[in-house]
Amino acid sequence: MGVSINSADFWKQFEGGLDSLEQTQPYLWLSKTLEDPSQVEPVQEAVAKSMVISYQSLSKPGEIEALITGMNGGFIKAGSGGDPLKNPSTTSGTNLFGFDPAKVPSSQAYNAAEKELQNLLDAHLAENGQYPKKIAFSLWAGETQRHFGMLEAQVLRALGLKPVWDRGGNLQRLEIIPTADLTHPRIDVVIQATSVYRDQFDGFMLKLSHAIEQLSQLDDGNAIAKNSQNLSDKLRDLGYSSERASMLSALRIFSNEPGDYGSGVNHLAVQSQDWEDDDALGKQFTHRLQYAYGTQVWGEKLGDTNLFESQLASVDAAVMTRTSRLHGLLSTDHPFEYLGGLAAAVRRASGQDPSLYINDLRESNSRTVSAGKFIAEELNARYMNPVWIKAMQKEGYAGALNMLDITNNLFGWQATAPETVGDYQWEALSEVYIDDKHDLGINEWFEQHQPAAQMQIIERMLEAVRKGYWEADEARLKALLERHQQLESMVDYHQTHNVTAEFIEQTATGFGLSGMAGQAPTISGNVMQEIPAYEEPSMSDKKMLFLIIIIFVCMAFGAVRQHFIYRDLK
Repeated sequence: MGVSINSADFWKQFEGGLDSLEQTQPYLWLSKTLEDPSQVEPVQEAVAKSMVISYQSLSKPGEIEALITGMNGGFIKAGSGGDPLKNPSTTSGTNLFGFDPAKVPSSQAYNAAEKELQNLLDAHLAENGQYPKKIAFSLWAGETQRHFGMLEAQVLRALGLKPVWDRGGNLQRLEIIPTADLTHPRIDVVIQATSVYRDQFDGFMLKLSHAIEQLSQLDDGNAIAKNSQNLSDKLRDLGYSSERASMLSALRIFSNEPGDYGSGVNHLAVQSQDWEDDDALGKQFTHRLQYAYGTQVWGEKLGDTNLFESQLASVDAAVMTRTSRLHGLLSTDHPFEYLGGLAAAVRRASGQDPSLYINDLRESNSRTVSAGKFIAEELNARYMNPVWIKAMQKEGYAGALNMLDITNNLFGWQATAPETVGDYQWEALSEVYIDDKHDLGINEWFEQHQPAAQMQIIERMLEAVRKGYWEADEARLKALLERHQQLESMVDYHQTHNVTAEFIEQTATGFGLSGMAGQAPTISGNVMQEIPAYEEPSMSDKKMLFLIIIIFVCMAFGAVRQHFIYRDLK
């Protein structure tokens, strides 16, 4: 297209709404190519072909037709799942199937992982001046199915392990690469596996555990063996036998108890009024995910010490992947629940914040960036973008709740990994969602569809101030409080948390805005009244009731008799 992809002017074209986007050079080229793909220049043919296929798949997915076919008892052909932009066939109305767990990681993923791990090491070197000595990896089942084991392959590269596959591409075993053949010293790892990952990829977990046990016994001075020996000594001091202490110290894979799901960190983070020290988040994370998985134990924990917390104490960095643009780090609460949870747990165990990274595999040109940078990009590109906000406004009530979710998820990152969120982001979000920076009638829209959602957004922002996460200036605080006061009269079914209400009241008083919170909520609807207890009728009441029944029966008999007499006369 004759424009450098790194040009600031190029990216500036995409600022603004949809109308301005349709006038940009890339959009015009795209429109022209879709009309006649044969007219593109030879150097653009590959891109044009891929683009046409993606457009056809997304514009005519065939999902409704397949649904009707299935409801009529017809056959729906199978097709692979994944991200619809990277794999257009996922929207062709097929019966989706996932990636075969036995093939994790694929040979292609293992080959590409050498570069991906180096990107991670270089990012950590640039940020901290040295390579990490121990890395925590957050493994998700859905992510693995999309990247075919790219993050698992990076775990193997870090440890210095080589996969061996059979002719069908199934992983048979993991071999230890000789120290002399390694391009970097072995790096110790900790694996935090989600509960769904534990259920689906137990085969890989067993093979990896076996290989790590072998590494922990090597007498070559590697980091895995050193760390295992140190932990083994501590376990022996607690009374464990040398054999059991050695076995336990080699465990590196942790998840929920079998049958248990989630960490609870996501819920605890937004219930921030119930705790003051964020140490509670790290404690919650390691308490719930301390169950170790290895060749000799499967889903077990120790009663007198937390092995997971012990392994996290020496972690320098933590990483997770993003493989689809459908979800980023703020669209759901799970990213901060796990990667943020890891940060809180490491901080609790060691007193130091680990560096958090995202292995961004959404495009063919992958990258590794800090979690903070990824969050900043996502906020700017999507959630504070007027195009996205207009789309949410069309959804009414649901759109309002979506904006509230984004605010809560940003707070979740703030609480679990404070270094990932800055004051300027809270300021910018309040300018868009409260001040209506883009002139979208945001306040009127909230008032019409869901004023309680904007009220809770403000309360979440004020909670960030109360907890000391956001040093908002006086002008911003006053604006939030005044808008909260306006919304109170419109909402009669939301109860502000007592802690937040007290903070709002105290802060408002300082601005001369008293009586803004802490009032009992106004409840509308039917009023519940006490019903007198049932009393059995007295004997006189029973006689009266019997007499009434007799009279009613006689009247009914007379009416029926009169009916037949009248019919006979006719």
